[in-house]
Amino acid sequence: MKVDVKKQINTAIDTGKVILGANKAIDSILYGKPKLILLAGNCPRSQKETITYYAALANVKCVGLKESSMELGSACGRPHHLSALTILDAGDSTILEV
Repeated sequence: MKVDVKKQINTAIDTGKVILGANKAIDSILYGKPKLILLAGNCPRSQKETITYYAALANVKCVGLKESSMELGSACGRPHHLSALTILDAGDSTILEV
């Protein structure tokens, strides 16, 4: 089943709990248990390596998207770049099937 990522992100924001930003993604891995981390296609390499490293240690699924950071930001309803999106609770979304 193909998941419409932008639509499911919007649903997760409306009905679930998400955290925006790469630094907060790292914090959520270290101090909580996120269900999924989405990385923008043009996420800086150092951030991407750090997030994927900690996610692997914590057994958290980390998915790289083809969308750019600007597209990820606009999918979240934000007028700025967004390198990472952390899903704590998917709500009514099927985003965890990515």
